[in-house]
Amino acid sequence: MVWAGVGHGVKSPLFFIPAGVKVNGDEYREFLRKKVLSWAWNAIPQEVIDRAVDDFPKRLKKCIDAQGGHFENK
Repeated sequence: MVWAGVGHGVKSPLFFIPAGVKVNGDEYREFLRKKVLSWAWNAIPQEVIDRAVDDFPKRLKKCIDAQGGHFENK
């Protein structure tokens, strides 16, 4: 199995698990939490986080106006 993250303009490391190897689900989730998710979080530029936080009220209002349905972010 090969695991890799996908990000906008970000290259993520590949993790290889040989065929036939049994993976402990709890250990795998802990590995993802400690190694992969922390790496991915640290790879997000601060300006992207700031923009998402700043845009949240506008997105929330669109969601409320659409009564939870689909809406285009314009």
